[in-house]
Amino acid sequence: MTQWYYEVSGEQHGPISPSQLKQLATSGQLKPTDLVRHNGMQHWAPASNVIGLFNINPKQKQPPALATNVIAPPIITPKTPSYPTPSNSRRRKKKKHKLGKSILSIGVVALGLAVTLGGIFSILLARAIRQKAPGEIRALLISIENKEENAELKEKGEKMTLIDGLTVFGNTSGMTEGSIEEDRAMLQFSIDALKSSNSYYPCGIIAVVLGPVFIFVGIGMFLIVVGKYD
Repeated sequence: MTQWYYEVSGEQHGPISPSQLKQLATSGQLKPTDLVRHNGMQHWAPASNVIGLFNINPKQKQPPALATNVIAPPIITPKTPSYPTPSNSRRRKKKKHKLGKSILSIGVVALGLAVTLGGIFSILLARAIRQKAPGEIRALLISIENKEENAELKEKGEKMTLIDGLTVFGNTSGMTEGSIEEDRAMLQFSIDALKSSNSYYPCGIIAVVLGPVFIFVGIGMFLIVVGKYD
């Protein structure tokens, strides 16, 4: 025998027989909008879907049998969109902050290393120029002086020295292989380099002092980031 269940005002009742269900509908205790089902249904359905439950003909002595082949309306389960939980969102933000600050601290350390190496290079370059430039300047001055003197003697036609069958005018010691113009250009370059070395050395000292400061600051920032976000 088919057994029925019904739900009124959120409360479930049953099982009851089809005739009892019919009496509830006739008396008005069961409304068409209330939900019903029998033991062969998987889902609840409005009572109005049951054939012969409502709209009774008064001339009929007995109510018609209730149909059991009630078609339950399809139940559509909405898909709940997956949103990141607040905890996951905070974790992602923390990871981004940690990555950004870690990159910044590494950049500060790299800057400190570059400044330190640049300072050391400037100091070594200044020392090399100061050691070499004065000797080159003296040699170029002697060479230019001798070449100018020999040029004057050559104009006068005075033969001074015979070397390997060639006639050479004036003093040949301390002369470079280039022309007077080349010697003068090299002389100016050496003088400019010597002047520039006066600024290379103090700049190098400052860089060597500041470079380690950047390095220690970058390492400190990295340690703070690791300790804060771990």
